[in-house]
Amino acid sequence: MSQALLKKMDHIEELLLEIKAKMDNFMGFDELGEDERREVELLRRDREVERGDYVEFDEIFGA
Repeated sequence: MSQALLKKMDHIEELLLEIKAKMDNFMGFDELGEDERREVELLRRDREVERGDYVEFDEIFGA
């Protein structure tokens, strides 16, 4: 059972690294206006984030 769990965790890590690479390659965020940046920031806010119940992606993967 632990091997299956490790395999699934490895797969999840690969998917997260792929997502991170896509986010790093995303072009256009720098071109957002002030109103658009505020809207993105509002979308990022969540009750969990406000409570501090999260871990940043870079903390996990050391990017």
